[in-house]
Amino acid sequence: MPNSDASAAPSDRNCVDFYADAGVNFIGFWDKRPDDTFRAAASYQRISLQARENALDEALFTPGPVALLSYEAGFELTYQAQILPGFLVQPDFQYIFHPVGGALNPLNPAPGRVPDAAVFGLCTTIKF
Repeated sequence: MPNSDASAAPSDRNCVDFYADAGVNFIGFWDKRPDDTFRAAASYQRISLQARENALDEALFTPGPVALLSYEAGFELTYQAQILPGFLVQPDFQYIFHPVGGALNPLNPAPGRVPDAAVFGLCTTIKF
């Protein structure tokens, strides 16, 4: 079952002027586990031209490295397994490209932007 969303906003008053995401859910794709769900999704958000220009203007008056803002994108994979009726376990993996649109790392700006991030998670659900 696919799902998607997109939005746009005026560039002169928003940090993000375009956002889109899409995903697909596969339910019961394995005969032995008909209640399990596999999901894959991706997202993209573009930093507005005005926000990028503001960051460059700020860099003119600030010594040190300059942040070249551009976009943030993400990819997610998750699998929801029904262990017992009413008990679900869902491991999740996400990878984020250009976190914060490529902003400088606040902990150590000298090497450059915030590095890409891999995120692992686990969710459990008990229904009674």
